[in-house]
Amino acid sequence: MPKINGTYVSLHKQTGRFPYPYYKGGLEFKNNEYYDFLIKNYFDDSPESYEIKGLAKTAGPNEIKEYIAEIETKFKDKIPEKSLMFTESNSAHHMTYFYVKELAGRLGEGEKLLIINFDQHKDYGSPNGKFFCGSWGSYISSAIGCDYVVVGAGKNGGIISIKSDGTEREYPVEELDNCLRERHSDCEKIYVTVDMDILTNSISLKRTNWGRGKMPPLCLRNILETLPAEKIISADITGFPPVNSQKLDNNLELLNSYVDDIRVIAELLYSLMGIAPYV
Repeated sequence: MPKINGTYVSLHKQTGRFPYPYYKGGLEFKNNEYYDFLIKNYFDDSPESYEIKGLAKTAGPNEIKEYIAEIETKFKDKIPEKSLMFTESNSAHHMTYFYVKELAGRLGEGEKLLIINFDQHKDYGSPNGKFFCGSWGSYISSAIGCDYVVVGAGKNGGIISIKSDGTEREYPVEELDNCLRERHSDCEKIYVTVDMDILTNSISLKRTNWGRGKMPPLCLRNILETLPAEKIISADITGFPPVNSQKLDNNLELLNSYVDDIRVIAELLYSLMGIAPYV
């Protein structure tokens, strides 16, 4: 497989018989300039949590947001537009918050941002509660006043649309195409994040840390192709297969098929953004 033109963000220590405990197959990425400060100073690298270090479970909303703001400063001017970030574990999907927050600061006056999250989970917990992979959507919506759509978390893989004022509506999967067109028609910019746990597969093995979703890979590609390319400012992909999950490490053929799905989605996002897929 070729090199991928994107930054790979790992919050894990290098260990095990593979270079990382998450399998990347033959994909190679740019050097990760964020690794040292993230792993050593800010995040707990437990495979299931990635919680912020130094915050007690009793920490209040203000204390959490102050610490998040401190981490935000580390991303200042470090996320290029029209870029693709890769976060190895979808248990660290809240890294998307920092990518979006930095890019949102560059929007023009009056420009409206829409976040589209392809995910089998809503990722929209309370913005005053714990900051983790299950709440980053509400945190970023609250922080920059943007609209948020999650595709794949609704009933039977439908869509959940949350306006910047908190108004929430669910659409059935049959209305997914029309709903997306309606939602991105009233915004100037779009940020796309893809959690690979949205995809289904014929074998009862998990693709990521979390259970498999309901969307076939071809369906995901078809939906992405309907997005207005000129509005997409950047994107990320999260959810590489953990090599120690349900005997995946004993099935390299299956692992490589999962990584190939990541490659195909990445190539499509590059095409939409008009940037080169390989370095």
